Amino acid sequence: MPLAAEGLLTQSEAGRVDHDQEKLALVIPTLCEAENIGGLLNQIRSVLDPLETPYEILVVDCLLYTSRCV
Repeated sequence: MPLAAEGLLTQSEAGRVDHDQEKLALVIPTLCEAENIGGLLNQIRSVLDPLETPYEILVVDCLLYTSRCV
């Protein structure tokens, strides 16, 4: 789900593309971290927001490949 849909970016921020500006993509693999992911995302955003660099955070839940947390 795009960050704009989650309320993390406004629609104008999510649609803004500047091909000359550096961008950052952060991929976070997780396993059964639903209770912790909100705090982690808040900490990451507190570090990345002041950089004024466009970024996206992709959280990949690996639950599909294991039954360890069920």
